[in-house]
Amino acid sequence: MGYLNDKNFLCQRLSVPLGGLVAVLKKYLSRFDLAKAQGIIVVSGPGPFSSIRNGVLVANLLSRILRKPLYAVSGLGDINVQNIFTDIKSGHLKPIKYVEPIYDAEPNITMSKHNI
Repeated sequence: MGYLNDKNFLCQRLSVPLGGLVAVLKKYLSRFDLAKAQGIIVVSGPGPFSSIRNGVLVANLLSRILRKPLYAVSGLGDINVQNIFTDIKSGHLKPIKYVEPIYDAEPNITMSKHNI
């Protein structure tokens, strides 16, 4: 999650334990004034199914609810936050309406052996 203005930026990486998305969002979002944010930036992948899915879901929701521009960046290679902000300011990175997650593999969803 990032905050950007002409003089500074704030970027916060959120680590979410299994089943703890709402608690983490409540904790971190109460610390930031998102009304001042100029946009939402998310790594769209590639990455593990649950992590990428949750991150992209939250970014899409925040962008829509807060009516903030949404930007997607690739998780391939090093992610340089300052370069991302420069690309946004220069217009090289354009806002999009919806970010689709990019997974590093097909989801591995199986039925419980007890249900067979």
